[in-house]
Amino acid sequence: MSSPDEVLADLQTIRDHIFSRQGMHIHVTGGRDELAAVQAAMPAVLDVLGDTRYEPETYSFEPLPRNEGLIIPSKIQYVGKGANLYDAGYQYHGSFELLDLLLSRDYLWNTVRVQGNAYGAFLSFAVLSGNFCCLSYRDPKMSETLEAYDRMADYIAGLDLGQADFERFVIGTMGGMDSPRTPDAKGSIALHNYLSNVTAEELQQRREQVLDCTLQQVKDHVDLLRQFAATGSVCVVGSEDVLRQASDCFDVVRPVFSD
Repeated sequence: MSSPDEVLADLQTIRDHIFSRQGMHIHVTGGRDELAAVQAAMPAVLDVLGDTRYEPETYSFEPLPRNEGLIIPSKIQYVGKGANLYDAGYQYHGSFELLDLLLSRDYLWNTVRVQGNAYGAFLSFAVLSGNFCCLSYRDPKMSETLEAYDRMADYIAGLDLGQADFERFVIGTMGGMDSPRTPDAKGSIALHNYLSNVTAEELQQRREQVLDCTLQQVKDHVDLLRQFAATGSVCVVGSEDVLRQASDCFDVVRPVFSD
């Protein structure tokens, strides 16, 4: 595409699709005065927005390889393993938040960060989708880190915490869920929950499940973690030497950038 007019026409089409009255949400964080000011300004905004209704597009994506090694010019790795826990039959319970904290702040920190010398390691779990993954970054290891992920079930099964120690983890979990926030952050979270259909009742239920959590409820996730170890997908970005030497871990090993 070489014509400036063609580029402009494409940008205008994109603008018309994005900025439209259809499905528009107005998000305001503030008090009554701020709300009144926005309401007074809205007619002028609506006058310049189109009201054409566009049909949703349908996209089809080819599945990626289950286990993939991506080569970059680096001497360190970014090691990931993930799976969808809801596809595995898991039904979310607030005790998972405590499991997340124990694995991230204690187990992965000690095994991958301290012992393995990675710059960092953490878990990520999306409550809405069920997607769960373990990630390390700036990691000099690979196979050892994947083995650490697969041993999470053993760590949880062997947990032996006194009530005082367990309560400290409960307090830490609640601190992450209900930490002090600026008005901007409160508004952003409220918008996210609204668009995701997450109700105040659901959030309160999670809090109560965390506060009422027992060590046994945390250990009830052991079978789920063993299933994750057996069926999770692996993706590693890192050194060609490391990835080639462990090629039996992957379905595909390929460069991220090619000529």
